[in-house]
Parts: sequence; C-alpha cells; structure tokens
Amino acid sequence: MITLAYRVLEHSQKHRLLLVKSRFTLEFRSGVRDQKHLAGRHTFVSAPTKYWMGEERQVTIGLVRAFAAASRRLLAITALTAVVLSMVEGEGAAASQLPDGRAYELVSPAEKHGGFVNEFKIFSSPSGDAVAYASPFAFVGEPTSYLFYNAYAASRTATGWSTVPLNPAQGPNDGDPSGAPPTLELQTFLGGDPLQPIFDTTFGLNPSDVDGNLIDVYARNPSSGAFTWDSSPEAGVKTTPTSAFFAGASSTGSLIAWQATTPLATNDTHEFGEELYATTAGHTELVGILPGNIVPKCGAMFADGINSEEANSIEGLNAFGGETRNAISPDGHQIIFSSPDWGISQTHLLGKLPGEPDPSCAVPRQVYARINGTTTIQISAPQRAVPDPNGEQSADYMGASADGSRIFLISSQELTNDDTTHAPELYEYNMTSGVLTRISAGNSGVAEGNVDGIAGISSDGEHIYFAAHGEPLAPGATGGEEAMYLYEHGHTTLVSMVPDAERDLSHPQSIFGGGPAQRNTDSTPSGGVLVFVSGENLTGEDQTHRAELYRYSALDASLICVSCNRTTAKPVGEVAFPVSEQAFNSPAINVMNESGSEVFFQTNDGLVPLDGNHRADVYEWEAAGSGSCTVTSTEYSASLAGCQYLISDGRDTADATLGDVSPDGANVFFTTWDSLTQEDRDLNRDVYDARIGGGFSRPETSVPCSADGCQGPASQGPSRIVPGSGVQSAGENVPAGTTPIAHPKLSRVQLLARALRACARRPKRVRARCVAAAHRKYRAQRHAKQTRRDAARKGQA
Repeated sequence: MITLAYRVLEHSQKHRLLLVKSRFTLEFRSGVRDQKHLAGRHTFVSAPTKYWMGEERQVTIGLVRAFAAASRRLLAITALTAVVLSMVEGEGAAASQLPDGRAYELVSPAEKHGGFVNEFKIFSSPSGDAVAYASPFAFVGEPTSYLFYNAYAASRTATGWSTVPLNPAQGPNDGDPSGAPPTLELQTFLGGDPLQPIFDTTFGLNPSDVDGNLIDVYARNPSSGAFTWDSSPEAGVKTTPTSAFFAGASSTGSLIAWQATTPLATNDTHEFGEELYATTAGHTELVGILPGNIVPKCGAMFADGINSEEANSIEGLNAFGGETRNAISPDGHQIIFSSPDWGISQTHLLGKLPGEPDPSCAVPRQVYARINGTTTIQISAPQRAVPDPNGEQSADYMGASADGSRIFLISSQELTNDDTTHAPELYEYNMTSGVLTRISAGNSGVAEGNVDGIAGISSDGEHIYFAAHGEPLAPGATGGEEAMYLYEHGHTTLVSMVPDAERDLSHPQSIFGGGPAQRNTDSTPSGGVLVFVSGENLTGEDQTHRAELYRYSALDASLICVSCNRTTAKPVGEVAFPVSEQAFNSPAINVMNESGSEVFFQTNDGLVPLDGNHRADVYEWEAAGSGSCTVTSTEYSASLAGCQYLISDGRDTADATLGDVSPDGANVFFTTWDSLTQEDRDLNRDVYDARIGGGFSRPETSVPCSADGCQGPASQGPSRIVPGSGVQSAGENVPAGTTPIAHPKLSRVQLLARALRACARRPKRVRARCVAAAHRKYRAQRHAKQTRRDAARKGQA
C-alpha cells in the first residue's frame, strides 16, 4: 500500500471524481528507479477520496500520477477503477446519524471560487440565526479589501443562509507608506441579530483618521454598513498619531473600551504604559482614573491588566492570562481596570526603552471599578483592622457576575480579618454592600487556600468554581495538591483532584488557559454544571494520560468523562477545547447548552463506528433523558451516563473544527472540508450549522446571489434527508429540476490566473511543478482550439 499526497488544481463544478473501492496488483518495470516508491511489485488500494484546491491531504489511492513517467499503462489501468459521480447524486456524503432531529445547513456560500473559511473565530448570535466568520480570501463580487483577512456575516432566512462582506473598501491612503495592504482583524461581535462587528484595523475609515499604518478601533453598523471610529481622540485634542487596541464592550454596544499609549483626552497626563479609554455615544473619555480623580503616572489596563503588546505575544498570553469575564456591565455603567499597566516593563513610550520603566512604576497592581464615568472604587482595598505586616501586594481580577454586582479577585495580601495565610486567596467584593469576603477559607473558615484561578462563575455570582493547592478546603481533598472546588452559599465542595501541572498557564491542559478565549473550562449560567479538560485519569476510563473532557454536575456531585470511548478502548488522540484566534478580547466559545445536558467537543478519537477518518471530528454528548438519548438508546453508555453522537461526518481527511454553539444547543457551528449538502460543490472548507429542525425546502427556480448576499442552503444527513435550498451563489451550478441561469464562462487567461493563485498557496517543493502544469493545461487548450479553427478554414477553402 502506498500513501501519497497530491492536489487537484481544477475540478468540475458539477461532478466529483471518486475512486471505486477495489484492490489489485500491478507489475511494471521502470528505467528510473525510485527507492521510496518504485519497487518491482506493489499492491495498490483505491478508496473514495475528495479533493480541494490549494490544500494537501494524505490519501490512499490507486490513481498514482507520480508513476506516470514510469508507465503510462498504469494510468490506463487505474482509470478503469474511476467513476464520475454527480454531486446531486452524492447527498450521502453527509454520513452522520445526526441526533435530535438536526439537519446540516450550509452557512458559508456554496461557491467561494477557490477560497475557504478560517477554522477559528466563529461568532454566533444568541438565537443562532446570525454567525460571523473570516476567510483569507475575498469572495468573488465582494470588495477585495485585504488579501489575508476578510470578515463575513451570515444571517438565516427562510430559504437559506445569506452572507454579506464586512470589510471596508480599500482607500488610496490605506496601508503603510511601503505599499503594504492595510490590516484588519475582527475582534468581537456584540450580541443580537444581526451581529455588530468590532475591528482593529489600519483602514482609514474616517476623514480625520489620517495616521496611515496605525491601528484604530472601528465598529460597523449592521444595518447601514457604516463604520464608526471608536478610538478617536477627544474633541479638540491634538496628539501624536498612535495605535489603539480594542479592549471590551458592553453587551448592548453602548460602550466600547480600548487602550492607547499616547494621551488622547485633555485630562490624560499618564507618562508610561497604556491607558484605558471608553467611547459612549461618540464621546471619548478616560477610564483609568484612580480614587480622588488621580490619573496614574504609569497607566491603567482593562480588567486583569494584560498589555496589548503582550496580547499579541503567545508568551504574553501564556504568562499573564488576561481575564476579562464580565469586566464591563451590560449597560456599560461599570468598567473594571487595573493599575499600573502590567506590561510597563515592555512598553516603549516617551523615550523609555523596553525593560527600563520609571522606578516609581514598580508598585503592586490593584483592581478598580469606574462607575458612571465619574467615580472610582478600589475593589482590592484591604478591610482589615490591622494592616498586613507584609505590606501591599498585587491583586488580580478574576471575573464578575453578569450584572457586575459581585467582583472576584485574587491577592496574596491579607485583605480581611480572617486571612492570616500570606498565600494567594480568593475574595468577593459586593458592590451593593461594599464588603470584601474571603471565599477560599474552606468549610473550616480558617484554611489556607493558595488559590490558582477561577474555572467558572454562575451568572448571579452565587456559584464559583476555583482551583487551589493549599490546605484541604472540603472533605476528600488532599492538602498540598491541586484540587477543583465549588463554592456556593458559604459552603465548599470538592469537584475533583487534578494534576498539579495543570495549574500552569503554559500547560496545554491548563485548567485556566490563556484568557477567556483560550479557557479550558466552561460552566452553565446557573453554575450547576462545569466542564473542563484534564490529562489525568479522573474517572478510570482513560489510563493513557491523554486530554479528555470531564463534566461535573453539582446536582448529584457526579463527575463523568464525556469524551472517553464507551468501549473502554484506549484513546489514540486527545480532546481539544475550541479556542478563538485572539485570546485577549474574543469571547469564550460555548461548548454546552444552558442546562449542561448537551456538551460539544472535538477529538480525533473515533468514538462511534461512523468515524473512521482518524482526524478531528465534532461530537455531542447528551445526558440520558435529554433530546434523543434514553437509557435504551444504542448510543447510551452507563459509564458515560449519556450518549455520544457524531456531529461532523467522520469521513473528512482533514480536521473538522467546532466553532460555536447557541445557548440553547439547537445550533452547532463547525467547519469542515467535506461536502455535507448537495449545493456544496467547491470542496473547500465551509461553515456548517447542525441545526435542530433545520433544513430548507427547494424552490422551483434558482436565483443567483448578488454582490452583497450569497446563499448557502442546507440538507440533513442521509437518515433524515431534507431537500436543500435551491438559492444559489454566484457561479454555482443549478440542481437538477431547476432552470439553469446563464453565467459567463471564464476565459483561458482567467482560468490560468486562478490556477496560478492556487499554485502559490502550495508548498515550495511542488510549486514549480504546479505552475508548469497549469501553463501546459491552458496553453494546450488554446492550441487545440486554434488547430480546429485552422482545419475548419482549410475545409472551407
């Protein structure tokens, strides 16, 4: 058996070439002997295979073009095993037995003209009827504003998903003086339908934004498409051009917070580091102001205080975390910040070199709340009768309740009278009463917590999951070892002991991760369920120390491994907690429904018989009695207390990636290279929605999309076939039974240009061969046409 990697530059929009599963033996001789591949006798296995432009897959095939020079007869023999199957007849490509009445819906456009979507940074609205994603390509008919990052928003209609581009059109002065294109990075989306995107970008989208290649923060109005410059200086302020970076926003969009180094407000007198600003109703105001209306000399940072310079560094994220959970209240009246700037030693400002901050900046960082833009409260101020003999220590913001009324922080300073430990302890500050309470004292009320971080907070702040390695805080815990706890209503319960190494932020299974978008934990809004990743054998199924996903239920204090193989087979891969690209300010991805009865994850372990590709696939775990799962279901496992279902199709030879989940669990957004609907013909990576009750009826006629809206229809898996939508994207073939729409054919030059663009994305080692093949193909076509014309002319003569 020989495994080769190769690509197909051109494919039929209407048909896919599949290889019939067969086995045969070939004998041949070769004048050129390749020790790796050309032996005197080989057995070849041809198996169903899929191709896409510009990507490489490992496939086991009988069609071995690498042997063409050795024997042209090989191609002839192999061709006997090939069958051309129509895409319309290939609905069975969606191989999953989807649970809960789900159906596949194609979210991204069916035809992307050689482009594909990114697998990360997929945002879903709470309803699941709107989703945003990005691509390194600008789809045909849309503004080619930036080659490497193009943002899109899709909304669900009665006939399919409609996609609109979010990128602004590139202006003549955009980008840096060297001629490099402008940069654009989607930071987050404000909730609602449609979603409101916020960007960090060098596009100059405001007449006053003339700083060229510097980054600014813009928000796009979802209705008009107009862009608002949110990081503009306060009116009347003349300042040196500076970059600004998005920090956070209220859920209503009434307030957008951002950071900058150069003072951009009349009252900003800071000298070092970055400062925190906010924009409300078009007005810019300084946020990082200390009690007594004092502007800190050494700056202020949003929430936990991660510096934007560090946010763009993997080392910075791993080292500092950057917790931002609920740091802005829903209506924007309250903002949490820290001062001084955490990254002051790495910030180049006012002539200071990195590593040379002003000595006066070397003070412990504290946590503050700015209220209504007028008042500041120090959340981390000690409330002891006798000051800590060790003096002031730094405090770290750890999160808040959804309304911001309860704020959580960690400090090694003894802040309350019951704290005599000198160890990091977890505190709760009540904004209503102004009282600070130590919640890591254990059930004894006097234990040393030695807290490492928070894993989950309920919406009301009554239930807090945290990890600590101090004295035992609850029955069953072992002192001095890492343990996960649940604190609720003054009582502490042990969730599980976890490996000491997993408290390290740089550990791949860190229970805290590198910020909200790289968190390896998630809890339900009620706090009743926590899921977390661990490489330790916590429940007995997995003895290989590979990462698995665990679910704890506070209702019955049960801990189960939802990603473990129900056959007790040892895992060959690991579960992956989905992450966003930008951990600094992207929201965490949902992996559960609000009740915690459904948990979604990705793993390259084959947990069901349909999954045989040995690549990452998306799965759902469902508690017995929820949805399709009952104790009599064939998918049910008593050890898992539920059922495991495959959401992606399990046949893709590349990874499928979990994108986001709507709060009710009805929509599971994921990416895959496989075609799961009849309409998906381009064989490139797409965004799909496995939607409960999903699917669209096929209209009688098809209508091509316009430049600002491309439809992506839907269909179910083979066991629940629902006709897909007939609304087509530009350049897409029309399904059987509909009236074809005439589209102009691409010229030879256009076809060659498209093939050469695909070649440019290939590895350097094969790029030259790809370019040569493209030129041969299209020049041969031209020569053939010319020969036929000449012959016709001679015949007429």
